[in-house]
Amino acid sequence: MKSLTYILLLTLGLGWLGCGSSDGIDSSQKERIEELGQLPRTAFNQGGVSFSIAELPELKMVHPDSVGWASYMAQTEDNGTIGYYFIKGYDLQLASPQIRIEYINKALPDCGSVEELFNWLKGVFVNDERQATVLNEGQTIATTDGQIVELLELRQPQLSLNDSLARSSKTMAYAYIDQGERFVALNFTATEDDAYDEGLPLFKDMILSYRKE
Repeated sequence: MKSLTYILLLTLGLGWLGCGSSDGIDSSQKERIEELGQLPRTAFNQGGVSFSIAELPELKMVHPDSVGWASYMAQTEDNGTIGYYFIKGYDLQLASPQIRIEYINKALPDCGSVEELFNWLKGVFVNDERQATVLNEGQTIATTDGQIVELLELRQPQLSLNDSLARSSKTMAYAYIDQGERFVALNFTATEDDAYDEGLPLFKDMILSYRKE
């Protein structure tokens, strides 16, 4: 009888330890998803992807046509920018903290999986030229429709290119959400630590609120 009681208690204890995580979504994320579900949503249907995200009151959506440097980004059937989000209170400038949303065809080189995309990013930034470091890799964030999304965070220091030119420091977060033959790509970038700390929770909320349409 004692051994049966012990086994029962052990089983219950293991159940408590795993509460809210059996599906890869912890309880705090589930609660936040429910809160975000009360907000209005913006729907997107472009580049072979269709989804919606919550309208976070701290963020302002800006169409690429209104973003001066967006014209330098490639816009094809396989890869292009869907929109930008800026934290309210910041000017519409390249140096301001911002979130860019793109679509990417998995058939493109180095784009077939999240692992390939992360390795490509690390190849671009974590090298002798850019000297970036990996701040975080492997953290997962759930979406409203039940996907589990990995996050990659990189930090690039300020670099002097010559006596009169320097490359600004920046911290970046990347996430890729599966949509069959394509990814919805989200990238948050900030040049100041305080701005990054302010924007990262909003970036995560955007991912949490994501829903395929």
